Amino acid sequence: MNYVIVGASAAGVNGAKYLRQMEPDANITLISKDEYIYSRCILHHYLEGIRDIKKLEFVEDGFIERNKINWIKGVSVEALDKDKKELTLSNGDVVSYDKVLLATGASTFFPPVKNLKEAKEKNIGIYDYLSEEAATSKPGANGVIYMPYLMGERTPHIDPNVKGGFVGVSLINNHADFVRSVLEGVSFSLKNCLDIIEDMKVDITDVRVSGGGAESEVWRQILADIFNYPLRTIKASEGPALGVAILAGVGVGIYESVEEACEKIIKGKDLVNPNCDNIALYDKIYEVYNSLYPRLKDI
Repeated sequence: MNYVIVGASAAGVNGAKYLRQMEPDANITLISKDEYIYSRCILHHYLEGIRDIKKLEFVEDGFIERNKINWIKGVSVEALDKDKKELTLSNGDVVSYDKVLLATGASTFFPPVKNLKEAKEKNIGIYDYLSEEAATSKPGANGVIYMPYLMGERTPHIDPNVKGGFVGVSLINNHADFVRSVLEGVSFSLKNCLDIIEDMKVDITDVRVSGGGAESEVWRQILADIFNYPLRTIKASEGPALGVAILAGVGVGIYESVEEACEKIIKGKDLVNPNCDNIALYDKIYEVYNSLYPRLKDI
């Protein structure tokens, strides 16, 4: 049997592994645009300098050779002829198959992040570097408003087709303005969600944040100013993992309810109060932000 797997994703690599276990004599070909097999989920670790390329790999050394896989790398599949059972590659080669597994996922791409080199020279992460840069721009990012619709929008607009963009750009703007506008634009989007909660007459006494963005002092202050609520970080940095642990604790009977588990597990940490000088300014910008969706949605 001649198997061809398109894509060196986790699905593709595991598919090759189990095919070899089931059919020791089969011919297995792996085709990928990537020239390495590594996790895309932790690609940001490479950008921050936490890991090198080798440490991004999720297969052991010699995996390809040991499993007798013919790896055609650095090319993509341009066409599939199901009648002839042939794949045409971007380099012009044609590969035949008996069965094909499409496991392309996302191709690995190292974006040309501005200031990455400078961040490494200062021995800080790129996100910390960009946060420092955002702090040099004034609240309101000198008129630049970022619409964070890179993958459509879900709340409050159920619109998978709307596109993002920067509005209000002029010759006075610099890189720091664009960085700050991204932080503010995402915060305005979260404010849309907060508005829905308030419209439901939910009594909000405390706003807590977690995850990577919560580690940025600049971003926490922007959120507090736009929300006009005191903002508190929690001791656990990974919110989704903590949520799973809470539900598991309830499921096995350690806690009687989710409410009890949250009360005992989630502990507040740093507190950020809104800056009164920025609240009115952000309220005005928020009105402009909300007026932009109807103008962008059909573009």
